[in-house]
Amino acid sequence: MSEKKFKFNIIDAIVVIVILALLCFVGYKLVFGGDTALAPDETVTYVVTYWCDEVPEYAVKAIEMGAPLTDDEANLDLGKVTKIEVSDSTSYATDAQGVIHLTTKPLYHTVKLESVVEIPKKLADFKYGIKTEGNAIFGVGHTLTFRAGKAKLYGRVSGIEVQK
Repeated sequence: MSEKKFKFNIIDAIVVIVILALLCFVGYKLVFGGDTALAPDETVTYVVTYWCDEVPEYAVKAIEMGAPLTDDEANLDLGKVTKIEVSDSTSYATDAQGVIHLTTKPLYHTVKLESVVEIPKKLADFKYGIKTEGNAIFGVGHTLTFRAGKAKLYGRVSGIEVQK
């Protein structure tokens, strides 16, 4: 009996490499959807409202219209300040009989900020809120420390709406 020897030459190696590269390319397109670069018009614009209780007066004075909003911990862009509403702070105090009363705190305010932020469409369709490029998920009630221009604030997301 004669033994058959398998010969592997350079052409066989090139064919195998091309087939593997093709399989990797097809797998990548299937897994990631093939949209590696979004066109500029593939975004959804949101109006996000932030609510901050008991903000010191000096911090309120440091907030400016058009100032950038950034998540302080993750350094994420949250848009620009488009609206500022300042009102008296809301605090609760207990009297001598143990009854809780709504009161204000001198030199402190409640601040409501709005920002407009554009989110890539592939992230904006997230069903539990909006998802940023840094994979942070923001939903109503989300608490965060953020910067509004020169002011550093602690607050909550109080509203997310698609801009019309």
